Amino acid sequence: METHLIQKTTLSNVAKAYLYKYIRDSYQQGIKKLPPEKEIAERLGVSRVTIRQALAELEKEGYVIRIHGRGTFINPEAIEIQANLLMGEELSSLLTSCGYKSTFEITDFKTQKAGEECAKALHIDAENPVYRIEKLYLADGHPALASLDLVPCEIAENGFKMEDLQKVSVFELLEAQTGQHIVRDRLSIEVILKDKIAKSITSAARLENSCLLLFGGINYNQDNVPIMCNQELYDTDYVKLGMLRTWDEAYTREYDSGAH
Repeated sequence: METHLIQKTTLSNVAKAYLYKYIRDSYQQGIKKLPPEKEIAERLGVSRVTIRQALAELEKEGYVIRIHGRGTFINPEAIEIQANLLMGEELSSLLTSCGYKSTFEITDFKTQKAGEECAKALHIDAENPVYRIEKLYLADGHPALASLDLVPCEIAENGFKMEDLQKVSVFELLEAQTGQHIVRDRLSIEVILKDKIAKSITSAARLENSCLLLFGGINYNQDNVPIMCNQELYDTDYVKLGMLRTWDEAYTREYDSGAH
Protein backbone atom coordinates (compact mmCIF):
# COMPACT_ATOMS: atom_id res chain seq x y z
CA MET A 1 0.00 0.00 0.00
CA GLU A 2 1.72 3.22 -1.19
CA THR A 3 1.67 6.50 0.68
CA HIS A 4 -0.68 9.11 -0.83
CA LEU A 5 -1.28 12.61 0.56
CA ILE A 6 -4.91 13.55 0.04
CA GLN A 7 -6.11 17.09 -0.63
CA LYS A 8 -8.27 18.46 2.19
CA THR A 9 -11.40 19.11 0.13
CA THR A 10 -13.10 15.72 0.03
CA LEU A 11 -11.09 13.67 2.50
CA SER A 12 -13.66 10.99 3.26
CA ASN A 13 -14.61 10.41 -0.38
CA VAL A 14 -11.02 10.25 -1.62
CA ALA A 15 -9.97 8.04 1.31
CA LYS A 16 -12.85 5.73 0.47
CA ALA A 17 -11.81 5.61 -3.20
CA TYR A 18 -8.22 4.69 -2.24
CA LEU A 19 -9.46 2.05 0.19
CA TYR A 20 -11.81 0.59 -2.40
CA LYS A 21 -8.94 0.18 -4.86
CA TYR A 22 -6.64 -1.15 -2.14
CA ILE A 23 -9.26 -3.70 -1.09
CA ARG A 24 -9.69 -5.00 -4.65
CA ASP A 25 -5.91 -5.12 -5.25
CA SER A 26 -5.32 -6.85 -1.92
CA TYR A 27 -7.97 -9.44 -2.64
CA GLN A 28 -6.29 -10.29 -5.95
CA GLN A 29 -3.05 -10.86 -4.01
CA GLY A 30 -4.73 -13.19 -1.53
CA ILE A 31 -4.75 -10.67 1.33
CA LYS A 32 -7.81 -11.03 3.52
CA LYS A 33 -7.26 -8.54 6.34
CA LEU A 34 -6.74 -4.77 6.19
CA PRO A 35 -4.00 -2.98 8.16
CA PRO A 36 -4.99 -1.15 11.39
CA GLU A 37 -6.76 2.20 11.01
CA LYS A 38 -3.73 4.08 12.36
CA GLU A 39 -1.43 2.60 9.71
CA ILE A 40 -3.86 3.37 6.86
CA ALA A 41 -4.31 6.95 8.14
CA GLU A 42 -0.56 7.53 8.25
CA ARG A 43 -0.06 6.22 4.73
CA LEU A 44 -2.83 8.42 3.32
CA GLY A 45 -1.91 11.45 5.40
CA VAL A 46 -5.35 11.83 7.00
CA SER A 47 -6.83 11.38 10.47
CA ARG A 48 -8.07 8.10 11.90
CA VAL A 49 -11.52 9.68 12.09
CA THR A 50 -11.53 10.06 8.29
CA ILE A 51 -10.44 6.44 7.81
CA ARG A 52 -13.00 5.23 10.33
CA GLN A 53 -15.75 7.06 8.45
CA ALA A 54 -14.62 5.65 5.09
CA LEU A 55 -14.46 2.12 6.51
CA ALA A 56 -17.92 2.53 8.04
CA GLU A 57 -19.31 3.36 4.60
CA LEU A 58 -17.49 0.42 3.01
CA GLU A 59 -18.83 -1.84 5.74
CA LYS A 60 -22.37 -0.61 5.08
CA GLU A 61 -21.87 -1.36 1.39
CA GLY A 62 -20.64 -4.85 2.24
CA TYR A 63 -17.02 -4.54 1.11
CA VAL A 64 -15.47 -5.10 4.52
CA ILE A 65 -16.44 -6.95 7.67
CA ARG A 66 -15.27 -5.45 10.96
CA ILE A 67 -14.98 -7.88 13.86
CA HIS A 68 -14.43 -6.39 17.31
CA GLY A 69 -11.06 -7.37 18.72
CA ARG A 70 -9.91 -9.01 15.48
CA GLY A 71 -9.79 -6.26 12.86
CA THR A 72 -11.23 -5.41 9.43
CA PHE A 73 -11.56 -8.14 6.81
CA ILE A 74 -12.28 -8.07 3.08
CA ASN A 75 -15.65 -9.54 2.13
CA PRO A 76 -14.98 -11.80 -0.89
CA GLU A 77 -18.67 -11.94 -1.83
CA ALA A 78 -18.71 -8.19 -2.54
CA ILE A 79 -15.42 -8.25 -4.45
CA GLU A 80 -16.84 -10.88 -6.81
CA ILE A 81 -19.43 -8.34 -8.02
CA GLN A 82 -17.89 -6.85 -11.17
CA ALA A 83 -20.06 -3.74 -11.42
CA ASN A 84 -21.52 -2.63 -8.11
CA LEU A 85 -24.73 -0.63 -8.37
CA LEU A 86 -23.84 1.26 -5.18
CA MET A 87 -20.51 2.56 -6.47
CA GLY A 88 -20.52 5.73 -8.52
CA GLU A 89 -17.91 4.88 -11.15
CA GLU A 90 -16.87 6.60 -14.38
CA LEU A 91 -18.08 4.47 -17.30
CA SER A 92 -14.66 3.80 -18.83
CA SER A 93 -13.43 2.54 -15.46
CA LEU A 94 -16.58 0.47 -15.08
CA LEU A 95 -15.90 -1.38 -18.34
CA THR A 96 -12.26 -1.88 -17.36
CA SER A 97 -13.31 -3.38 -14.02
CA CYS A 98 -15.53 -5.79 -15.97
CA GLY A 99 -12.45 -7.06 -17.83
CA TYR A 100 -12.80 -5.20 -21.14
CA LYS A 101 -10.49 -2.91 -23.05
CA SER A 102 -12.42 0.35 -22.76
CA THR A 103 -12.55 3.16 -25.32
CA PHE A 104 -15.08 5.90 -26.01
CA GLU A 105 -16.26 8.27 -28.72
CA ILE A 106 -17.87 11.68 -28.34
CA THR A 107 -20.87 11.33 -30.63
CA ASP A 108 -22.44 14.76 -30.01
CA PHE A 109 -21.17 18.00 -28.47
CA LYS A 110 -23.04 21.29 -28.68
CA THR A 111 -24.94 23.90 -26.67
CA GLN A 112 -28.72 23.99 -26.43
CA LYS A 113 -31.48 25.40 -24.24
CA ALA A 114 -31.89 23.58 -20.96
CA GLY A 115 -35.56 22.79 -21.47
CA GLU A 116 -38.20 22.40 -18.77
CA GLU A 117 -37.14 19.05 -17.30
CA CYS A 118 -33.42 19.83 -17.02
CA ALA A 119 -34.11 23.36 -15.79
CA LYS A 120 -36.35 22.08 -13.01
CA ALA A 121 -33.72 19.55 -11.88
CA LEU A 122 -30.87 22.08 -11.89
CA HIS A 123 -32.88 25.07 -10.61
CA ILE A 124 -32.14 27.19 -13.67
CA ASP A 125 -34.23 28.91 -16.33
CA ALA A 126 -35.43 26.76 -19.22
CA GLU A 127 -33.90 29.24 -21.68
CA ASN A 128 -30.43 28.98 -20.12
CA PRO A 129 -27.83 27.30 -22.37
CA VAL A 130 -26.35 23.94 -21.39
CA TYR A 131 -23.59 21.84 -22.86
CA ARG A 132 -24.92 18.64 -24.40
CA ILE A 133 -22.25 15.92 -24.31
CA GLU A 134 -23.09 12.50 -25.70
CA LYS A 135 -20.63 9.60 -25.52
CA LEU A 136 -20.53 6.00 -26.70
CA TYR A 137 -18.38 3.55 -24.71
CA LEU A 138 -16.96 0.43 -26.30
CA ALA A 139 -15.97 -2.84 -24.63
CA ASP A 140 -13.31 -4.62 -26.70
CA GLY A 141 -14.56 -2.57 -29.64
CA HIS A 142 -18.26 -3.41 -29.12
CA PRO A 143 -20.74 -0.62 -28.26
CA ALA A 144 -21.71 -1.34 -24.64
CA LEU A 145 -22.75 1.91 -22.93
CA ALA A 146 -24.01 5.33 -23.95
CA SER A 147 -24.33 8.53 -21.94
CA LEU A 148 -25.79 12.01 -22.20
CA ASP A 149 -24.60 14.82 -19.90
CA LEU A 150 -26.22 18.26 -19.64
CA VAL A 151 -24.11 20.91 -17.88
CA PRO A 152 -25.09 24.61 -17.49
CA CYS A 153 -22.73 26.76 -19.58
CA GLU A 154 -22.60 29.35 -16.80
CA ILE A 155 -20.79 26.86 -14.53
CA ALA A 156 -17.85 26.43 -16.90
CA GLU A 157 -16.55 29.98 -17.20
CA ASN A 158 -13.69 28.98 -19.51
CA GLY A 159 -15.98 26.87 -21.69
CA PHE A 160 -15.83 23.18 -22.51
CA LYS A 161 -13.78 22.17 -25.54
CA MET A 162 -13.93 18.98 -27.58
CA GLU A 163 -10.19 18.33 -27.20
CA ASP A 164 -10.51 18.45 -23.41
CA LEU A 165 -13.50 16.11 -23.34
CA GLN A 166 -11.55 13.58 -25.39
CA LYS A 167 -8.88 13.44 -22.67
CA VAL A 168 -10.81 13.53 -19.40
CA SER A 169 -14.29 12.81 -18.07
CA VAL A 170 -16.90 15.53 -17.57
CA PHE A 171 -16.44 15.02 -13.81
CA GLU A 172 -12.70 15.73 -14.09
CA LEU A 173 -13.20 18.72 -16.37
CA LEU A 174 -15.73 20.26 -13.99
CA GLU A 175 -13.33 19.84 -11.09
CA ALA A 176 -10.39 21.28 -13.02
CA GLN A 177 -12.31 24.33 -14.28
CA THR A 178 -14.60 25.11 -11.37
CA GLY A 179 -13.28 23.30 -8.29
CA GLN A 180 -16.65 21.59 -7.94
CA HIS A 181 -16.68 17.88 -7.13
CA ILE A 182 -19.61 15.63 -7.96
CA VAL A 183 -20.01 13.71 -4.74
CA ARG A 184 -23.47 12.12 -5.06
CA ASP A 185 -26.34 11.59 -7.43
CA ARG A 186 -30.00 10.73 -7.37
CA LEU A 187 -31.03 8.02 -9.82
CA SER A 188 -34.13 6.63 -11.44
CA ILE A 189 -33.82 3.23 -13.14
CA GLU A 190 -35.97 1.73 -15.85
CA VAL A 191 -35.84 -0.74 -18.71
CA ILE A 192 -36.37 0.89 -22.08
CA LEU A 193 -36.49 -0.15 -25.74
CA LYS A 194 -33.53 1.01 -27.80
CA ASP A 195 -35.75 2.39 -30.57
CA LYS A 196 -37.54 4.63 -28.07
CA ILE A 197 -34.51 6.16 -26.34
CA ALA A 198 -32.57 6.56 -29.61
CA LYS A 199 -34.83 9.50 -30.40
CA SER A 200 -33.15 11.51 -27.62
CA ILE A 201 -29.75 9.74 -27.33
CA THR A 202 -28.77 9.00 -30.91
CA SER A 203 -25.74 6.80 -30.08
CA ALA A 204 -28.14 4.34 -28.44
CA ALA A 205 -28.91 3.08 -31.94
CA ARG A 206 -25.42 1.59 -32.10
CA LEU A 207 -25.90 -0.54 -28.98
CA GLU A 208 -26.48 -4.18 -29.82
CA ASN A 209 -29.28 -5.11 -27.44
CA SER A 210 -32.83 -4.05 -28.30
CA CYS A 211 -33.70 -3.63 -24.61
CA LEU A 212 -31.50 -1.41 -22.42
CA LEU A 213 -31.15 -0.37 -18.80
CA LEU A 214 -31.59 3.39 -18.40
CA PHE A 215 -30.23 5.36 -15.45
CA GLY A 216 -31.52 8.93 -15.21
CA GLY A 217 -29.51 11.00 -12.78
CA ILE A 218 -29.06 14.40 -11.16
CA ASN A 219 -25.50 15.01 -9.96
CA TYR A 220 -24.74 17.12 -6.86
CA ASN A 221 -21.56 18.93 -5.85
CA GLN A 222 -19.87 19.10 -2.43
CA ASP A 223 -22.37 21.78 -1.35
CA ASN A 224 -25.32 19.57 -2.32
CA VAL A 225 -26.14 21.82 -5.31
CA PRO A 226 -27.35 20.07 -8.51
CA ILE A 227 -24.90 20.85 -11.32
CA MET A 228 -25.50 18.21 -14.01
CA CYS A 229 -28.24 16.04 -15.46
CA ASN A 230 -27.26 12.80 -17.10
CA GLN A 231 -28.63 9.63 -18.63
CA GLU A 232 -26.71 6.38 -18.93
CA LEU A 233 -27.67 3.41 -21.08
CA TYR A 234 -26.36 -0.06 -20.25
CA ASP A 235 -26.29 -3.08 -22.52
CA THR A 236 -26.50 -5.80 -19.88
CA ASP A 237 -24.91 -8.33 -22.23
CA TYR A 238 -21.66 -6.52 -21.39
CA VAL A 239 -22.22 -5.06 -17.93
CA LYS A 240 -23.82 -7.18 -15.22
CA LEU A 241 -24.78 -4.85 -12.39
CA GLY A 242 -25.09 -6.18 -8.87
CA MET A 243 -24.94 -5.15 -5.24
CA LEU A 244 -24.58 -6.69 -1.81
CA ARG A 245 -27.23 -5.59 0.67
CA THR A 246 -26.72 -5.48 4.42
CA TRP A 247 -29.67 -5.88 6.74
CA ASP A 248 -30.56 -3.31 9.37
CA GLU A 249 -29.86 -4.82 12.80
CA ALA A 250 -33.19 -3.71 14.27
CA TYR A 251 -35.07 -5.38 11.39
CA THR A 252 -32.98 -8.55 11.75
CA ARG A 253 -33.80 -8.81 15.46
CA GLU A 254 -37.47 -8.29 14.69
CA TYR A 255 -37.38 -10.94 11.95
CA ASP A 256 -35.53 -13.46 14.13
CA SER A 257 -38.08 -12.99 16.92
CA GLY A 258 -40.90 -13.99 14.58
CA ALA A 259 -42.55 -10.56 14.48
CA HIS A 260 -43.09 -10.46 10.71
